[in-house]
Amino acid sequence: MLCHQVPYTDFPSTFPVGHLLGIYYAFALFGVSFHSIVLFTIGFVILTFLWNYWLLRNLRLNRALALILAFATEATSPFVTSYWAFDPVTAVAGITFFLSAVWFLVAPTERRAQASYLAALLMIALAKPNVGVVLIIGSTVVFITSARHRWKVLVISIISFLCFLAILALHGISLFAMLANYSAVAGRLLSTEYAFSHGSDLSTDLSSAFTVLVLFLPFLLSTRGLESLFAGGRLQMICIIGALSSLYAFITNCDFKLYNTLLPLLATYFYSASVPSLKPAAGGLFPRFYFEKYMGCVALGAAIIGMGDGISRACIYGIGPFFEFTTPKDQVQIPFFDGFTGSPSFKAITEKTARIMKAYPNATVCFGPRMQWGYAAFNRPSPLHQPAWWNPYAGYNAADEPKIFHDLEGFNFDIIILFKGDATYWPPDYINYIKANYAADVSFDPATLLLRKKLH
Repeated sequence: MLCHQVPYTDFPSTFPVGHLLGIYYAFALFGVSFHSIVLFTIGFVILTFLWNYWLLRNLRLNRALALILAFATEATSPFVTSYWAFDPVTAVAGITFFLSAVWFLVAPTERRAQASYLAALLMIALAKPNVGVVLIIGSTVVFITSARHRWKVLVISIISFLCFLAILALHGISLFAMLANYSAVAGRLLSTEYAFSHGSDLSTDLSSAFTVLVLFLPFLLSTRGLESLFAGGRLQMICIIGALSSLYAFITNCDFKLYNTLLPLLATYFYSASVPSLKPAAGGLFPRFYFEKYMGCVALGAAIIGMGDGISRACIYGIGPFFEFTTPKDQVQIPFFDGFTGSPSFKAITEKTARIMKAYPNATVCFGPRMQWGYAAFNRPSPLHQPAWWNPYAGYNAADEPKIFHDLEGFNFDIIILFKGDATYWPPDYINYIKANYAADVSFDPATLLLRKKLH
């Protein structure tokens, strides 16, 4: 985007609008560096922490519990990755929207509740659609069935949609192109095989068990059964929608599952605290069980797990080839990653790539799979009509692959840089084209330099 390319038109992408704009404005405000992304993420964390704390206090939670829950929301999502990643950001946006929806439901004439719902609606619309679609459609249906909320929610929704269109127009983004890119991988969102094929098996198993515990334990401890699950009113339906949206994200996201624990916890709390037959004093299995204590303990437990995973970086174990538990004492020595401490393999690849860039300062370059950060890191133009992520399952429409790689051949890059020869997701035809037209130079290991044969 800094090269004046328009998302979804000039390059295929299934990243949500908010993710792309977040990185764009991080670079625009703080300069092109990884540190800028971290700073922007910190700003988002502070803003949403204060916002969620304010919402929880307006929903009559005591200060201590509101503080714990607001902190746990951040500790289980953005803190885990510590950079602008769309799954944890969407998880926080979903919680903010859910809390805003609950407040608007119980106080529809409160101007602050209306404003919070409008802003949260816009934020979740800019986030990953697998959470936003469930929350937006579900909550809107609930509000429309209420005479007290119907016209208010329609006006708020229209204003929010117009703001969304204005943001797209301001950046030259086509709504139809965005929807076409989203729908290109919509079928993958129904595949649990893909979702659970990424990341650490241990992390997936532990966080899966934790989420199930968080979601269902209050019912088991406070009720005689689940026969009254749908017996409540609109508040209970909002809570069910919130839990379902998080469970859907839990199933379909190929990412760390701990991100999706706090929204089911909050939804369970508000549901259990509002349905008469589920209240702790209504004669359940444990009538003296206090939901607030349960909430605080589980939220603290989740926050500790999230902070531990963030510090140890366990959440990204197995996702990419650069991960190692050991980190070098000295930092990565290129300006884009100034202040960044990574694994030995990542430090090596950045330094060897920097040497290649110095040796071929005027060459046109293509960075291969796992290496596309190189365009920003070394201030090289990103090729037109090429995906932001080499992944036909989640990064672009697999049906467009022939055209994408036909265009890629047409660039006739002087050099191609791979990480240890990794050409993951590149089709055989393009690999054959590379073999016929490029010669490999492995002297920059772990970087594999492919030189166009007329240069070699």
